[in-house]
Amino acid sequence: MIELQHVSKSFGPLTAVDSITFKVEPGEIFSFLGPNGAGKTTTIKMMVGLMTPDSGSILIHGTNIVHDPRTAKKMIGYVPDAPFLYEKLTGEEFLNVIGNLYEMDLKEMRTKIPIQ
Repeated sequence: MIELQHVSKSFGPLTAVDSITFKVEPGEIFSFLGPNGAGKTTTIKMMVGLMTPDSGSILIHGTNIVHDPRTAKKMIGYVPDAPFLYEKLTGEEFLNVIGNLYEMDLKEMRTKIPIQ
């Protein structure tokens, strides 16, 4: 479940997201539609913890992404439109990063990530 309650974000005098509230139930398909500059990407970046809202709350399965980002981020996945991290890592390095994010045991990681 994802729930946003009165979430706002501004950049100087520009209000990108203005008190948005919605809830996405488990199994529900949800989409953002709107013109460029409508706040879609800003909202998604706040939902995954890449930006902090100026006000409001974002809950991921009941966990506040701002107050407990590590727990919340373990429950979601995010693939950005620009691969700012992926192109700088080898495949093995990327899998190690993901394993560490999910607090996998190093021994278990080594058995699941075969090193050539």
